[in-house]
Amino acid sequence: MGLDTKATAAATIAGRVARRQRDTTIVKRAAAVARRRRRTALPPAAVHHRHLSRRQAEVADLAAGGLTDREIAARLFVSVHTIESHLASTYRALGVTTRKALAGALTV
Repeated sequence: MGLDTKATAAATIAGRVARRQRDTTIVKRAAAVARRRRRTALPPAAVHHRHLSRRQAEVADLAAGGLTDREIAARLFVSVHTIESHLASTYRALGVTTRKALAGALTV
């Protein structure tokens, strides 16, 4: 796990803890750090699929890696509905209907 990945994970965890404690200042700071870290490097899927948005590629990469919609939503500080929407549009863009097919499409 690279340094950027560790920093993003740490910011994500800090955000979760702060959210449980209802400390909005820390939640906002943690979310900002996580967003900055995610902007520094595109996920591998984004490089191979120019017709996916950066966020779609990020969600697709996490889904193909085996994370559930709920886990992805928590990691990216968004709702499960948002993740479902990103995946639906990604499936349409890549012409797939399952996560297994998604993983195959991303490795091509």
